[in-house]
Amino acid sequence: MKPIMTRIRRGGSALALVAAAGMLAPAHASEPLIDPTALDAASAWSSPLWRGVRGPSDPHVYAAFEDELARIDDAEAAVEVEMAAAHALHEEQHAHAEHAHAEHGAEGESGAAAPAAGPSWPHTVSIGKPNRGWLAYGEALQAGEHFTVRDKFRYGTREAIAAIEEAAAAVHAKFPETPRLHVGDISSKKGGKLKRHLSHQSGRDADIAYYLEAGHDETYLKRATARTLDVPRTWVFMQTLLESARVEYIFSDRRLMRRLETYARASSGLSAERLDEIFGTKQRAGIIRHLRGHADHMHVRFDAPASVAAVKEYVKRHGIKAIKPLPVYTKVRRGDSLWKLARRHRTSIKKLTRWNRISRKKILRPGQKLIIGWKRPSLPEIDGDS
Repeated sequence: MKPIMTRIRRGGSALALVAAAGMLAPAHASEPLIDPTALDAASAWSSPLWRGVRGPSDPHVYAAFEDELARIDDAEAAVEVEMAAAHALHEEQHAHAEHAHAEHGAEGESGAAAPAAGPSWPHTVSIGKPNRGWLAYGEALQAGEHFTVRDKFRYGTREAIAAIEEAAAAVHAKFPETPRLHVGDISSKKGGKLKRHLSHQSGRDADIAYYLEAGHDETYLKRATARTLDVPRTWVFMQTLLESARVEYIFSDRRLMRRLETYARASSGLSAERLDEIFGTKQRAGIIRHLRGHADHMHVRFDAPASVAAVKEYVKRHGIKAIKPLPVYTKVRRGDSLWKLARRHRTSIKKLTRWNRISRKKILRPGQKLIIGWKRPSLPEIDGDS
């Protein structure tokens, strides 16, 4: 510490002060540090986290928030595991169908009843993980008297869209004069990577504004504070989502969560055990969780069992190639390293080495092709659908 303090006394160095603060302040377990690969030094210290009402304005800062969300969502989980499981189930169903067909031929003369009709198709199909997957037959959230939407990014699973519509309807049923709420990004029609997000890829994520006492912006996600948050309306919306049993978790801001929890414990009629499950305790996280960067919107992760299970029928109809991700390549430039490539393409060195089967010590050559990610495979029935 002595050399650092000497530098501060002599030159008043701001960098030394920052370094000292970093050495003295322990990292909090619930607040992961910003990923240095996604945030350069200039942006880290000079750019504000918030500007006006549009949330994080700096792309590097926004990337850091998304990286934290991806870590919570287990970003290392691979689509190949689900693909193998779906393939095995497809083979099992095929064998079972042949066996049933043979038995049906023997029982046809006995007047056996015809099998029950299957579920309606096409069904929305959520393929892979929310941060590494895509969406087939996505269902659109329609703008109306309850909320506004972003046209290109309003597609999700059937379960997610129904839950959002029901929650907004519940708010308007209790508070008829409620202004329209803005719903931000859900997923694109075909899913896959969405600009400014690592998640929102398989129709199971939605950025939804908060209800505000001073009214809502129908175009942007407007920042809420403990004083401006319309607690009754926002809680009715969240509670309806939770009661639908279609929500895995909701990310919000800690200051807003305190207001919501106080109101819920006083007026919701829910048991203390249920509220502990929703808001969490010191021992375990709840369904509603704090994540930096969510003061202008709640991030809802939906549970969509029917759309996930629809992968089986999707594979049965289109083959295993329909869910097999395709590699995305890049050419190595002069002076590139694994660290530079990971930073440029918003991935990690660990993934690059695993995808390309190389070691960290591998010397890269200009012009060399490396896998830097994966993309959704093309399927005529989906891509040609307007």
